[in-house]
Order: sequence, then C-alpha cells, then structure tokens
Amino acid sequence: MPGGRKAVYLVAKTGSTSFIKDPVEAAQAICGADVLFGYGTALFLHGLSRYGRLTETYVVGRQAARQQEMEGLVVRTIKSPLRADVGVASQQYQQRLIRVTDLERTLIDCVHRPKYAQGWENVVHALHRASGVKPEKMIAYVKRYRTPSLVAKVGLLLEHFGKKWKVATEELGSLRSYLPREPVKFGRQLGGTLHKEWKLYVPEGVFDE
Repeated sequence: MPGGRKAVYLVAKTGSTSFIKDPVEAAQAICGADVLFGYGTALFLHGLSRYGRLTETYVVGRQAARQQEMEGLVVRTIKSPLRADVGVASQQYQQRLIRVTDLERTLIDCVHRPKYAQGWENVVHALHRASGVKPEKMIAYVKRYRTPSLVAKVGLLLEHFGKKWKVATEELGSLRSYLPREPVKFGRQLGGTLHKEWKLYVPEGVFDE
C-alpha cells in the first residue's frame, strides 16, 4: 500500500551449529545499526513479553529485502502497514541506543498480527502488563492503518482497559467513522458474540489472561 514499509524477522535455523548470543546485535549487523525493532521483539524490549528470550527477532525495514542468513539466522520480509518513522522511540539496550516501535504502536502491531508476537496469549499478557499507555496515541496511530477490522479490535481493547489507561470517551468515539461497514470476526477462526457498537464478533474471554 502507498507509504507502507516492510518488516523482517530472524529465525534460528534448525540444526545450526552456530549460536548468536545477542539476536538484537545480529539484526543490526544484517540490517544496519539504525534498524527499527517491532512486533514481538518490541514487546520483549518493552519488558512486556511472557517469554524470557528472543526466539524470533522482528524489525521494521525501509524496503523489502531478500532472504538473508547470518550464523544460523534467516531474515525474511513481511509487510508493515505504517511507515518506519511513525511511532518510533529510542531505547537503551545494554550499552547502546536502539530504535524500537513505541509502546502504543507495538501494542497495535501485535493485536493486528499476533503470529509475529509469539501468539495471542503473549499479546494478552502484554496488554495486562502494559502501563503508561497513552490512548490518544493509539487512536491516532490506528486511524493511519486504514484497516477497519483493526480499528474495531483496538476500539474494543481501549474500551476494555478504559479505566486502567484512562481512555477519554470522546476520543474513543472518534473511531466510529473508521469501523467496518459490516460486522467482522475478531480472528479468522474465531466466532463469538456480536458487539454491535464495535461491529465485531467477540469470543468469550478474548482479553482474559
């Protein structure tokens, strides 16, 4: 899509005799020092992942890249809905600064594509652990994805965590015009009860940890 960007992720090859102790450093070696980390890797870097180490390292790239390998790691390309300069933060990692999607964009990205965040259970874990979320930023970001089903999901989760994140009713209401025309499923394989306000079929306990 216009203005879109690519993301890549690094996956350790089965049976590899090499071992990279720092996959973040490996990603920088492959993609450059200014690479932008996102998706499940950003959850990890924000301290929100339920898993204690990186098994896949996701980065948001400026352009598509062919498959690459480095010491047992494979780089593959996936599309990212937003540009690499939207929702970016600098963060201390070991003894250097790295670029990572900020908290709000990271949560949206992972809700959008939980398979790149080590599964929906990990996303829910992150949502419950997240603090200091700025809902106005999430609302501004999600409008730029131009994905009505994602707007519905983000609207629902902002409503669900409304008290914790101090979501303003009027700001939440600004998402109504971005919703899908017809109700959609929360996930491809998931049914559920229709939430008329968000035009979304919601499985029972979808945000339960």
